[in-house]
Amino acid sequence: LGFFPVALAGMALGPIGGGAVGALADFFGMLLFSRGDVYFVPFTLCEFLYGVGFGLMLGKLKLSGWRLAVCAAVQFVLLNLCLNSVFLYWYYQLVLGKHKGIFVILGSRLLAAAINLPVQILGVCAIEKYLKKPIEKLGW
Repeated sequence: LGFFPVALAGMALGPIGGGAVGALADFFGMLLFSRGDVYFVPFTLCEFLYGVGFGLMLGKLKLSGWRLAVCAAVQFVLLNLCLNSVFLYWYYQLVLGKHKGIFVILGSRLLAAAINLPVQILGVCAIEKYLKKPIEKLGW
């Protein structure tokens, strides 16, 4: 559910603000909850792009459920499924020194995608429905 603040920041603050929130959330999340994992910059880049995408597609526009669903789906497929899977492959190869095939990584992520994508679409629609007016009142 960590995409909620990034999506909200993209809607409210635009692409740069959304990207900054995404990158900072990834960086501080890694510092606080790393469980001994190694910090890997490409994951932060992916989160930055996630925030930029929400800012570009949803910031300061008249929003509709269809536009929100398309935005969440495009973001999820391009960044989470494709780009993040490549970064995981690199992480296993370069950082951990383990060999995992890209299709093994991608295959295991498809099941999670089938569950997470509808949650993200409904979540972004809920954000827009309940928080659009308060955000506009703040002048963001």
